[in-house]
Amino acid sequence: MNAEKEKRIRMRGHHLFCISMMQNWTLWGPRFWENAKKYKAILQNPDVTIEIVRYCGDTCSFCPRDVGGKCELYDFEEGGNRIDLEILRQLGLNIGEEITSGDLRRKIKANFECMPSICIWGCGVTDSECAEGLRKLRGGD
Repeated sequence: MNAEKEKRIRMRGHHLFCISMMQNWTLWGPRFWENAKKYKAILQNPDVTIEIVRYCGDTCSFCPRDVGGKCELYDFEEGGNRIDLEILRQLGLNIGEEITSGDLRRKIKANFECMPSICIWGCGVTDSECAEGLRKLRGGD
């Protein structure tokens, strides 16, 4: 990945939260997790610009549910899907907007005291490691 591309990434709504909080999560396989870790590291740069997209973004690479740029689990609802829209609502963001990684981290910290309930039904995450990521962000280390 070149330096210019690392300054701008495309992410769907729920990945704004998920990729930021994931600690060691392999539900969609090791290639997806390796890609997620790469973007998690990129998001450590507070100046990276994130474009919020309606369908699959850069962080969806290697997900077996990505079929032609749409998620077979989530992208069946017109106007956006429930899991993305709920996370975006909680963050005060919309599809098509841009935000820096630093601003995203501040919004997550300000708007999530605990794991969102959408994680449980949206992808089945009850993983305490994601909760650990949120605890670390909120300064619980």
